[in-house]
Amino acid sequence: MFKSEKITFQEQTLFVTDIKPKKAKKGKLPILFVPGWTANADMFKDLIKAFVKNGRRVIVVNNFFGINHSHKLKYPNIILRNAEAIIATLKVKNLKKVDAIGHSSGCLHLSIATELHPNYFKKVVLATPAGLQGKDNLFKLMFRFSTDQIVQLRRSQNTPKTKAAIKQTMRTSRQAFKESLIYPVKEAQAIAKVQIKTAIQKARKNGVKIGVLHTQNDRAFPVEKISKSISKNLVDLYEIVEGTHNELYLSQEEQARIIENMLIKLAKQAAPRKS
Repeated sequence: MFKSEKITFQEQTLFVTDIKPKKAKKGKLPILFVPGWTANADMFKDLIKAFVKNGRRVIVVNNFFGINHSHKLKYPNIILRNAEAIIATLKVKNLKKVDAIGHSSGCLHLSIATELHPNYFKKVVLATPAGLQGKDNLFKLMFRFSTDQIVQLRRSQNTPKTKAAIKQTMRTSRQAFKESLIYPVKEAQAIAKVQIKTAIQKARKNGVKIGVLHTQNDRAFPVEKISKSISKNLVDLYEIVEGTHNELYLSQEEQARIIENMLIKLAKQAAPRKS
């Protein structure tokens, strides 16, 4: 398990994982990673290590349910709480500019954070994101997540590493529900309700480069719906790979490689044209 550092912002407590490489690579911005529903850094140890090995500093906010805020945007409180936790961490850590990765519902929190404070973000990759599936409801969402989990469980029978990842997910979820019985439900409701197209558009207008990484067999957020949502130049880069909804923690080293390549492609797009 990673050590979780306790920091304070406006008399509120945040728990943050901050892993620095032995030697940072020139030109490699720190990565802010935002996990999904009831997830934290311990679920993504190999992913984080892969980025650190590549010369990246990685920061993860481990508060499951964010912190208090004063934002007036019309998003559910739980989403704004998590967005505030992201911005607070960047401020306390004195991080002027980062690349960022969101996973699943973490993409909701991250997208709203980029809408609120785009100046902190250079490039963003949203992995199997919530918020782009179109009109939805909680019961349909729960059913789709359940079918995706069944596929993962079948896969784990032949893959010890996958089995270990799923066990860690269950431990982390239990920890989250011990902290609150209400907030996980509120976040699940928000996942079914909140759409992030507007947040993405506003962030891009303010210079943030945004890519989406999706998986071919995601049953929670089917690739057909995601592709339909982003077909009209919504993002700067869109890539589809093999896997299920939670491929980010089932194949962590491979996903880290794919995302690092996406960040490189986004950086090239961000470079000014030579005259």
